[in-house]
Amino acid sequence: MKISHIDYSDLSEVARTKSGKRAALKQTRKPIAKSASKKCPTGKVRLKDHKQAVHNLHKAKGAGRIELENNGSTNRQECRTYFCGMCKGHHLTSKREWSTFSGPVAA
Repeated sequence: MKISHIDYSDLSEVARTKSGKRAALKQTRKPIAKSASKKCPTGKVRLKDHKQAVHNLHKAKGAGRIELENNGSTNRQECRTYFCGMCKGHHLTSKREWSTFSGPVAA
């Protein structure tokens, strides 16, 4: 019994229906993540939840360490996350402490 080579490359383009007939598969796109498609009205990157914000904070810290090792300095200063009431998402900030008032102080 001789077994010939089977070409599987065309199987990704067609599938069989319940009746056994071949039918073309529909090309489907993966949906874009909601957080990737939305930006805050302030122009900042919107992160969908605290977990994603902490993950991005760790990535920024790692990128800062690599930049520091390679270049001797870094501009990465992200140190905490915060919730934004405008976009109902989270952002990263370089400010160590949270304050509600950022205007001039009266004498």
